[in-house]
Amino acid sequence: MLVVVVDLALFWLGWGLSRHLLCRLASLAAAVLVVSSSWWCLVGVLELSAMTSNEERDRLEKLWDAAERGDQHQVALALAEGASIEWRNPSSRGDTPLNVSSRNGHESVVGLLLERGASIDAASNDNCTSLHLAAQNGHESVVGLLLKRGASIDAASNDNWTSLHFAAWNGHESVAGLLLERGASIDAVKKDNATSLHLAARNGHESVVRLLLERRASIDAADNDKFTSLHLAAWNGHESVARLLLERGASIDAVKKDNATSLHLAARNGHESIVGLLLERRASIDAANNDNWTSLHVAAQNGHESVARLLLERGASIDAVQQDNWTSLYFAARNGHESIVGLLLERGADTTVVSVRRTRSLMLITPNRHSLTRFFDRLIHMHQEQQHKSPRHHRSSN
Repeated sequence: MLVVVVDLALFWLGWGLSRHLLCRLASLAAAVLVVSSSWWCLVGVLELSAMTSNEERDRLEKLWDAAERGDQHQVALALAEGASIEWRNPSSRGDTPLNVSSRNGHESVVGLLLERGASIDAASNDNCTSLHLAAQNGHESVVGLLLKRGASIDAASNDNWTSLHFAAWNGHESVAGLLLERGASIDAVKKDNATSLHLAARNGHESVVRLLLERRASIDAADNDKFTSLHLAAWNGHESVARLLLERGASIDAVKKDNATSLHLAARNGHESIVGLLLERRASIDAANNDNWTSLHVAAQNGHESVARLLLERGASIDAVQQDNWTSLYFAARNGHESIVGLLLERGADTTVVSVRRTRSLMLITPNRHSLTRFFDRLIHMHQEQQHKSPRHHRSSN
């Protein structure tokens, strides 16, 4: 009897466990089916999304490429297919189709994009608008169209460049004139406080400089380093621009941050014609910068013999000393400019034994100065011989 009861108990217990297990297995199978179904649905969605994304990308690139080429028909077709008119191409500084068509001067495409609602002041990654890009590249008709449609004329890039800055920098006189006629700020400054006049003068664009001066640009405006437009013209050797600025009243002896004048800058870079022009207009020939360097010092230092000769002819102080008490003779000798050394000696530079010995001793620490040190040795010897032959020497020996 006991055995039968135990068997029945085990039977019912086993059945209960089996039924529980079967239920769990059934639930698990159902969950697997649900997950599997969801997975395939997700895969399908991702594949469809990728397909849609690729198609959209193709449309966008088709639009952008057509705008870049100036293909008005293909631009219209891409827009009809649903390409976004404001797409920014990450491979091209974030340019929009309007940006690239403006940069390349495609007026008809620019007109079409504007008619279809393109944002006229949309900017690339460096905050350049379509007006900046058209002005930069001298596309006057595109600039005119953008201005007519209300483009922001004084919009500034990341470095505070306006469209007028770009036109002046690149010498696009007609574009600069158009911008000024439409009210562009003539003395707007970029990040370093340079104006459009600075930029035109620096690059030697005489016609743009003339235009800006006629429109009353500030002629002696100074940037963060106190460079004026005359400084930049002199520094870069643009004689016609320097002459024009002087004719219109530019300050000839204006100084930049280190107290250097336009004469210093022209002499330093060997621009003989500008040095001559400045001297004709009575530039201060012996003006000294913060370190007491004169224009003759910088000409001698940099080996510009013709400039040094011109300065000497006009009366530059041959033995002027800078803050370390060195003369032009020392600088010419130290840098191996033998022709300038000869010129200075011919013009009566200080050749006392103390001066020559000091110059020669400092030359010994610089490489490849053998010929000049021998030259100074002979000079010292000649000076000593002259001393021995002088009347004073003979009287003292008696």
